[in-house]
Amino acid sequence: MPAKKPALLPRKPFQVMEVGCGDVPLGLVRKAQRSLEKGKSHRQFVGVDKKLDLDKLFKRAGIKELPSNLRLVESCAAKALSGLEPESQNVIFGSYLLNMLADKESCIHPGYSCDAVLLGMAVRALKPDGRMVFVQDKPGALDRAMEAMHNGMKAHS
Repeated sequence: MPAKKPALLPRKPFQVMEVGCGDVPLGLVRKAQRSLEKGKSHRQFVGVDKKLDLDKLFKRAGIKELPSNLRLVESCAAKALSGLEPESQNVIFGSYLLNMLADKESCIHPGYSCDAVLLGMAVRALKPDGRMVFVQDKPGALDRAMEAMHNGMKAHS
């Protein structure tokens, strides 16, 4: 008689947030779909961008609705991050977002640098073993944002 497989414990949710996902976050839709196809419904994805074009997204992706493990939020990235529970996210990532936010004033903390506020909110939202990944192509964008965050997040003039 074959040995019984041990019962699997329910998996804890694994939260992934992409800030500045773009108006047509096709890659995020594909990641969410692949997770469901692989039986990894515990992976939850959130995409945030100031402007989303769901009609175009649905057409390009060939879907009528979002995967059940994906939520898209039309919002400023810092506002979306500020609404998260502390230590609730496993992964927060963004591509070229800090480039676009450099030298802009925060929408949620006037007088403060938007990129620094965003980093501060992301650090607050990460689980202790979480990961934050920002892809940049402008030299110094991340360094400048981190310096502003550590110096009280004041906007550069």
